[in-house]
Amino acid sequence: MPDVQLSLMSEIEYSEYLARGIRAYADDNVKAGRWGPEESLKLAEDAYKQMLPQGTKTKDQYLFGVRDKVTGNRVGIAWLGFLPGESMKVAFIYDIEMDEAFRGRGFGTATMNELEDKARKLGATRIALNVFSHNPGAVRLYRRLGYEVISSNMAKGI
Repeated sequence: MPDVQLSLMSEIEYSEYLARGIRAYADDNVKAGRWGPEESLKLAEDAYKQMLPQGTKTKDQYLFGVRDKVTGNRVGIAWLGFLPGESMKVAFIYDIEMDEAFRGRGFGTATMNELEDKARKLGATRIALNVFSHNPGAVRLYRRLGYEVISSNMAKGI
């Protein structure tokens, strides 16, 4: 399995991530049937502003570039944060994405392992994430790593 390193995003990396992240979040919510295409971009922008009001300096939010330790190449991004108001210290993986060229090569697994280790070091006693059902590859990865469904949203068009 590849060995990866998490490094905090620079402001330049963050601005590049933000543009991609907002668009991807909007598209995922449209694909899931939660938002209409005409409103999705605005809703995604609002969500990011609410979750990251100070960008990379937002308290308890950690935005990482993921790099292959051997080559130094950037292989993806990850966003780990802490959920406010939880009875336990719960870390939440808000986003993880491997660059297209590095998918299916073990970098996702290595990144998840690093995120769990980072969360533990930051005092988390639990780690959680959300995954859209239209992403079966991610669902398989998370199940293989021991993540369990704790709730499920369902919808039907009428």
